[in-house]
Amino acid sequence: MHHESESVRKQALREFCKLPIAVDIVQASIESSTLDARARALRSLGDEIAVEKCSLIVLENISSDLIDKRILRDLGKNSHHSFPEYRHMTPSQEPLLQLSDIAAWSFGRGGQWRQHLAPQVRKVLNA
Repeated sequence: MHHESESVRKQALREFCKLPIAVDIVQASIESSTLDARARALRSLGDEIAVEKCSLIVLENISSDLIDKRILRDLGKNSHHSFPEYRHMTPSQEPLLQLSDIAAWSFGRGGQWRQHLAPQVRKVLNA
């Protein structure tokens, strides 16, 4: 969404909000780096009951793949339930990643974007 025009962003959010889905937002402030914030967000999944009902976690392929794998492997070992499988993919490999991008961008942008997204947001977790 970062590189899209304003009209494309508005249309994407409008279409997103028509879908029968709910979104959980994991919010992590950038203290030292975006990779650190991502790691804290991933670690917070270990505390989340909703992960029990997941069969697959798909993460966007970025430069932190090895860190992500280590965190998720550790979460799986320490989990009291069956931890889901996880994969790193690009949006072209998994188009549903575009939905998470729309939700994350709109929530992070705030203002009217966040207000428009609000009916789809089930909960906001702080990592």
